[in-house]
Amino acid sequence: MLSFLLSIADASNHGKITYLYNNYHDDMMRLAKDRLKNHGCDNYEIDAEDVVQGSFLNILKYIDSVNFDLPKKELRSYVLTIVLNESGKLAKEYEKFDFTEGPETNCSDEDFFEKLEIKEKYLLVMSLIKRMDEKYGITLLYYYHEDMSVKNISKIMGISSKTVYKRLERGKLMLLEMLEGRVE
Repeated sequence: MLSFLLSIADASNHGKITYLYNNYHDDMMRLAKDRLKNHGCDNYEIDAEDVVQGSFLNILKYIDSVNFDLPKKELRSYVLTIVLNESGKLAKEYEKFDFTEGPETNCSDEDFFEKLEIKEKYLLVMSLIKRMDEKYGITLLYYYHEDMSVKNISKIMGISSKTVYKRLERGKLMLLEMLEGRVE
């Protein structure tokens, strides 16, 4: 994959791509596999390679705006967030082609409105999380949206498990305050 990336990148960016690949490729693969496996993708090991390659292509597209002066943990979080987005896109594609069930024809009005209300609440919570301080928002997303363990979050973010628990606690309090309208 590295040789492919180098072949399509400007020569001036070869060092940056090589640095990202050598430092983050394994973490990117691990995260992609975990995420796709959690979403029930049958070929998660093979699909993870596609996710990582797509992530590198996205990084390459915007390589000039990537801040390589960031601390290593922050650059790692940036790269892994791209992997999360890419694996989420692929998981949604799998959901579109779920052939196990046909269309639901017996959906009562009550069921329809209940599902609609759940979806609206979900979208509201996700928009509030995205407005939160990044360290709390990403921790909440990893834990609740991606179903990642505290141990994996700790490893990905390069922080202790105790810090993950503290960020989850503070993030939940912040989210509740935002939902109650006490915080802008």
